[in-house]
Amino acid sequence: MGQLQVYNASAGSGKTFSLVREYLVLLLSSPRADAYREILAITFTNKAAWEMKHRILSALESLSQGGNASGMGEQILEKTGLSPQVLRERAGEILEAIFNDYSAFSVGTIDSFTTRLVRSFSHELHLPVGFDIVVDADQILRQAVDLLLLRAGSDGELSEMLLDFVLHNVDNGNSWDITSLLLSGARMGQEKAADEALEKLADKKIGDYLTLRRRLLCYLAEVEKKVSEVGQKACRIIYQEIGSDKVLAGGGTGIAGFFRKAAAGNVAALDPNASAVEKFLAGKYASSTATAEQKIAVGAQYQPLCALAEEIASLLETHKKAYGYAQMVLAPLSKMGVASQIGSQVDAIKQRSGVMLLSEFNQIVSRHLRQEPVPFIYEKLGERYKHYFIDEFQDTSTLQWDNIRALVYNQLAQDGGGLIVGDAKQAIYRWRGGDTRQFIDLYQRGGGLPPEQYRVENLTTNYRSGGVIVDFTNEFFTLIAPVALDETFRRVYEEGNHQESKAPGEGFVSIRTLEGRTLEDRREPTLLAILEEIDRVTRLDGYSYRDIAVIYRSNRDGSQIAEYLSAHGIPVQSSESLLIDSSRAVRVLVAALRTLAFPDDLQARATLADYLEEKGAFAAQDPDAEKSRIITSPAAAFFEALEKFSAGKFLRREAQQLPLYECVEYLASGLSLWGQGQDAYLTAFLDLAGQFVRDTSASPVALLEDWDTRRATASIPSGEAGNAVSLMTIHKAKGLEFPVAIVPFASWSISDREEVWIDIPEEEKPLEGLPVALVPLSGVKKNGLDQVYAQYQGRILADNLNLLYVALTRAKRQLHILTSTDVPGRTVGEYFGYFLGNVDVVNQDDPQGIYTYSAGQRTPAREREETTDLFPVERWNGTPWRERLRVNLDWKKVWAAPAAEAVERGNRIHRVLSDVSDAQGVDAAVSRALRTGLFSWEEAERISRAVHAVVAHPSLSRYYTAPWQGEAERELKTAQGKVLRPDRVCIDGDRAVVLDYKTGAPRAEHSAQVAEYALVLQNMGYKVEKCLLIYLNDDKIEVQAC
Repeated sequence: MGQLQVYNASAGSGKTFSLVREYLVLLLSSPRADAYREILAITFTNKAAWEMKHRILSALESLSQGGNASGMGEQILEKTGLSPQVLRERAGEILEAIFNDYSAFSVGTIDSFTTRLVRSFSHELHLPVGFDIVVDADQILRQAVDLLLLRAGSDGELSEMLLDFVLHNVDNGNSWDITSLLLSGARMGQEKAADEALEKLADKKIGDYLTLRRRLLCYLAEVEKKVSEVGQKACRIIYQEIGSDKVLAGGGTGIAGFFRKAAAGNVAALDPNASAVEKFLAGKYASSTATAEQKIAVGAQYQPLCALAEEIASLLETHKKAYGYAQMVLAPLSKMGVASQIGSQVDAIKQRSGVMLLSEFNQIVSRHLRQEPVPFIYEKLGERYKHYFIDEFQDTSTLQWDNIRALVYNQLAQDGGGLIVGDAKQAIYRWRGGDTRQFIDLYQRGGGLPPEQYRVENLTTNYRSGGVIVDFTNEFFTLIAPVALDETFRRVYEEGNHQESKAPGEGFVSIRTLEGRTLEDRREPTLLAILEEIDRVTRLDGYSYRDIAVIYRSNRDGSQIAEYLSAHGIPVQSSESLLIDSSRAVRVLVAALRTLAFPDDLQARATLADYLEEKGAFAAQDPDAEKSRIITSPAAAFFEALEKFSAGKFLRREAQQLPLYECVEYLASGLSLWGQGQDAYLTAFLDLAGQFVRDTSASPVALLEDWDTRRATASIPSGEAGNAVSLMTIHKAKGLEFPVAIVPFASWSISDREEVWIDIPEEEKPLEGLPVALVPLSGVKKNGLDQVYAQYQGRILADNLNLLYVALTRAKRQLHILTSTDVPGRTVGEYFGYFLGNVDVVNQDDPQGIYTYSAGQRTPAREREETTDLFPVERWNGTPWRERLRVNLDWKKVWAAPAAEAVERGNRIHRVLSDVSDAQGVDAAVSRALRTGLFSWEEAERISRAVHAVVAHPSLSRYYTAPWQGEAERELKTAQGKVLRPDRVCIDGDRAVVLDYKTGAPRAEHSAQVAEYALVLQNMGYKVEKCLLIYLNDDKIEVQAC
């Protein structure tokens, strides 16, 4: 039987290194060069999959050349028992086999594997033939939202539900933007828990939700009315019979306050077990300041008031559960209905368009394929994997693991194997369906496997961070976990938080606590502290800006940090600076596209006019007036200005006739947007446009609408952006490392504001007929669902501690934490307060007393190893494909005999000359001809010299300059209707000169042909001064006058 290896890998422990090493050990241990065909390695992002492939192939290349493969070589030799010579030979054979059979090299994402499964079973699943996959679900969700809104005006029930949905969101402080609200509800409907819940609600119509809503409102009103009537009776006694609530125990806040709340129908605020009520019922009914007469008056009404208090308590007890459930379900009820309706629209769009969402593939596999025999699945796949390698397992969803587990366990029963790598402390994607409890179950209990079939190995050495940083994180999380987490998640830190460093004694850690009970109070001091820390590590410790990362919890924090640092001259690379929309070139391109779709869009015109002004397109004496005139001119005049600026490279009519993607390319090229340092942004926008054209309708208006929804988030991949400080969220920073990490605003709130799905008991009134409901987690706690609340609250606490763990384990040499420990409510700042209160606060290297806590010595920068691109891209090719690729129809150029080469070359020179407007246009004409394939690069220089020689010829040069205007191959008609096309007619007022290019030997019919041209021109009223024949043969130019 096979064995499943589980690597419990803490941060910086080389988990990917270990996974690649074990993959190579398995490959190299086999005598077969194609053993990779039997291995499936999967991870969760395309970037991670690319990195894994790269590491495997790089290691094989290194081993095949006798190298050590980044330190793996000796370990592989030891594990395989191979000799160095055999290892070298096998590595080379395997590498060659992979390159010749690359499609069978199965290293990819779990989504790509699931997609293969679904495509293999498309017939059995009754899926559309040749269906397309939509990766970005928002594309379909936006269409569904638009369709739903189109129905709103004519569908009364839908309008009522949408209005309730919007009002509920506005009451909770959310946006008025109904489209964004609906899109948020639609995304919620795509989550796994929501998918299962909405399936139970599939038979519910809009009317069902509205009927239930009315029933709940009536029930709540009925209960509140009953309580209010009793409360009003009590208030009448207090204020009419007794005269004042001041004589009652507790005054207005005692039993009188209880009755006033009841009279107002404020059932949610009533607590019959409150101390004021209990004291009153126990006989403490009069205020200590009441007079004897007043006490008698209160005593006379004591029994009636007690009876009314008990009646209210009885009503509350009778309706407690039903009232709580009704109130809890009512608020998000419209959201459930909206999600259900949008889901129906999504299904209709998919069926009509023949597309499927990538996000739904796991549900399809779960519902239909998990019961299939494993051999049958392999047969359909066309592959039989014996070994499975899974990285980042802590982020696997329950559905994903359930779908692949049968395949893994089947191979374990047949001497196959598996390797799973993960770290439960870095599970920060629960909102994407990740369930870290699966990994905890695997490494603690084997996931249901017998002990002999699984082996757990803890990777306890940290190769990333200095020893001081490792010791700090060990101590911090060991101390915090028992007070922050429940037992399940606490063990994760107790068992996996004992790392050792490869660099003991190195590194520096600081904690700086900043005062301020509100975020606004803390913001300015925190921003200043970030700036000061950057100054210290660069000025005192010798680090470059590129060595520093500022890692934060929320995008809002990131925006303010970026703005603050930029204002103080610190170069930054942030998610905002990587936005495609941050590029001026892209904004100009979008504006050009918008003017084609909406010619009267003044804002788009202004963007283009600003760009033209920068390029010096307007009159120097008054550019502002010229720009204003262009912006407000009729559409024809506006586009004429654009065409003039582009020197004919941008023509409105030509752009409108092109397919959409080619139109975008054409605009970028015609407006000379390439080569301005923003080519990466332009290319990213073109990629989005290309994807849009493939997936949806291809109209400029639709592309612009799609871009308006993407522009706030679409970005280019982050890379080496020069010498700049990196700003990123904790989620973005996961898996990365930096010499210096600064973690500001480390006091974020730990809230229970999320919504969860709960089952509704069948007999629960007034909710009968509603099997499940979406409810706020805070409502779950209020309504006695303690087990459900504890389950989710435990996950929320683990999420936040895991986020903190990821943030604090990115630093290699220096870690700086900026926090506040006196923030009200439950916050991450509490953890630092607890830590500082339970450790000896020793500032080892802080002579100025800046830090609340510090450990280690300030670690200076090491010499940075500069890297350069092997193949730097000096200039991006922004030429439309029609100019880069064209079918050559000139067969004679291929098959011509050597004797005819001179004539053919002359013909090609002739073709170029027909495209030359004046002496300055020669190089452009040669380039255009080259792109069309008229001649090769090798021949281009020779052709160019020949064309320049014609234009500069003493007998011809004057006709390629002003005042002569050349017309190439302009049609002329004889009196008999015969069409003539002279090669070039030069006009100056009423004077004309005819030029005609020829190849080969002069012949009499050449002169006759030119004479015929001259006669037609004379009949048109021109004075033909000259007719010249120009013979082009083997670089020789001969000019003959007729």
